[in-house]
Amino acid sequence: IRAWLTLIKSDHHDVDVIHGCLRALKWLSILLEREDSNIHGFSSSPELFLQILQAVEVASLKGHHDKKIVLQIALKTFSMLQKSRHHVDTGSYICLLQIGVRSLVGSENRNGRKKFLQTVITSCCEDGLLSRGFLQTLSKIRRSTSESIEIKQIGKQFFSNWPLPNEWHRNVKIQNLIPSKQDCSFFQE
Repeated sequence: IRAWLTLIKSDHHDVDVIHGCLRALKWLSILLEREDSNIHGFSSSPELFLQILQAVEVASLKGHHDKKIVLQIALKTFSMLQKSRHHVDTGSYICLLQIGVRSLVGSENRNGRKKFLQTVITSCCEDGLLSRGFLQTLSKIRRSTSESIEIKQIGKQFFSNWPLPNEWHRNVKIQNLIPSKQDCSFFQE
């Protein structure tokens, strides 16, 4: 798994990033099956999931890939992480958010993008993993996309009332990663 991910990150022009991500995901599936079967010597780690998501994020930055496949790989990886013995973290949500917004560009994807954003934000809050980084990423996306009004409207649904519920960030253990009022200010403008 790590070999495929290292090859993707090395930015060789002859390496198909999507193919590498699919291979890494396939090997992760095999590893999880063996781990579930209690075969000695096989163990996954949360970093493997995050590394695949980060590789998919690289693919989402390169516009020549099929955006639907990119998003499907990200959603599959995230789903596997949720079902695993490992915990989802804020970094995983941030990667998924970035991949989804990049994959669902254009007016033809408006409904899918809206549903995706609402689902990811809701899930992140329900998991108690809303962090400054997540809100800052949402803010950056809003400033860098033609869908900024739409993203602001969705953000207002969730973040316009301060203070935010404590349960939304209950699993963020580092104090300076807990959202501040300033992090939400771009939705209150």
